[in-house]
Amino acid sequence: MIKEPNEIAEYLQNLSGVEIFSNSRKRPNIEMRSLLTFILRNQFEMSYTQIRDFYEINDKNYDHATAIHSFKS
Repeated sequence: MIKEPNEIAEYLQNLSGVEIFSNSRKRPNIEMRSLLTFILRNQFEMSYTQIRDFYEINDKNYDHATAIHSFKS
């Protein structure tokens, strides 16, 4: 069972073949980031600020407004 946000991100990357933390704006990357944000928000009950911090730790430029938009998309 996956219990850590990093494990979820790695699983999604392996499953999709998409680099989630790249600064690409291509649709597959955006959709995987949106899915990851949804999982982080609903399964891990992370705040938008915590989600932003998670992405930034993984070298992805991200702010809480981006997290909100990604979650709603």
